[in-house]
Amino acid sequence: MDKYFLMKNNLFQEPKHERKLGNAVWLYGYLLSYANMSKGELNFYLYTYCKRLEKEKELIKSQLKLLEAEGYIVLKYNDGSQYKIAINKPIKTK
Repeated sequence: MDKYFLMKNNLFQEPKHERKLGNAVWLYGYLLSYANMSKGELNFYLYTYCKRLEKEKELIKSQLKLLEAEGYIVLKYNDGSQYKIAINKPIKTK
């Protein structure tokens, strides 16, 4: 079954996001697609994501740190393989 979700389209239309995040912009899109948007958070299992998209664990960890450093997410809980992630703010045009 396909999953659909609402997201402001400027994430992929404005180059500033790709310049700031590089390939981590795709991880951010993935996180948004699974987030409970009424709460603004999700549980993220590193192993599941790495296996599903055939990515190395260290790459994903570094992308999560970049997303947090740029203010896109807040890592609320991290035991090394499971994260509780808050979507810090909606993407908006300035």
